[in-house]
Amino acid sequence: MNLLKRKKNIRVISIEGEIKAKNTSMINKQSENQLDLLEKLYTIEIDDNIYGVLLRIDSPGGAAGTSEEIYQAIKAIATKKPVVASIGNTGCSGAYMIACAADYIMATKMAIVGSVGVIMQIPNVSKVKEKIGIDMITIKSGKMKDIGNMFRDMSEEERAFIQTLSNECHQDFIDLVKNSRGDKLQEGADELLDGRILSPATALKYGLIDGIGTYTDALRLLCQKLDTKLEKVKLIHDKKKDGFINKFIDLSMESIAGNMIATLLENHSQKYFK
Repeated sequence: MNLLKRKKNIRVISIEGEIKAKNTSMINKQSENQLDLLEKLYTIEIDDNIYGVLLRIDSPGGAAGTSEEIYQAIKAIATKKPVVASIGNTGCSGAYMIACAADYIMATKMAIVGSVGVIMQIPNVSKVKEKIGIDMITIKSGKMKDIGNMFRDMSEEERAFIQTLSNECHQDFIDLVKNSRGDKLQEGADELLDGRILSPATALKYGLIDGIGTYTDALRLLCQKLDTKLEKVKLIHDKKKDGFINKFIDLSMESIAGNMIATLLENHSQKYFK
């Protein structure tokens, strides 16, 4: 083998959809378990045959703990080989956190980025419980043990506790962004770290991203970091199971799920909203 003609391997990692600890979908079983992703990232970190990583992001974020774990894993890779993040449509919240692990963040002109914040939504079905005549008996060993119980109203003390918890998590997120972006952040950036979404132009102005461009632009930049040309690299993607049987099963499951949801909604509206 002529080593002079050997191409440099670039690993393409996709962060798509909601970030979860594991795939719980009955329809899309091909969605990756995040534990599998973490193990894959560790393999990339120690693989000397992988010269760089192109991180493709199209996600609104998700689980805070899982996002941080992925961030740390990519950060470890970035200490050994160049990592460029390419945001397609959306790179918000936990997905933006993950992007911060890269050496360079590039977003398309029409993308939405940022949303450095924390949100927790707890349903309250106490009124529905009363309407249909059921009750929930709770036995607990501490006054905060059933905090977030959807069958009763939340007390002011509980609300204050959860707000404090949310604020602490938000501050950790802010600190992570500041530590990752460092001197790249411009004056006034602090005001943008309040959970708001940003246009790439605004994010670039205040140093939350490094450039505006497409996937191909990000790939060319990574090639520059590797001191090579586009035609002299080999892109390695995850293998996708797109065979006929898998597609047929996915379509069938989607049809079944859709019919089930439609029936449930119809029955629910007849019973409670007439």
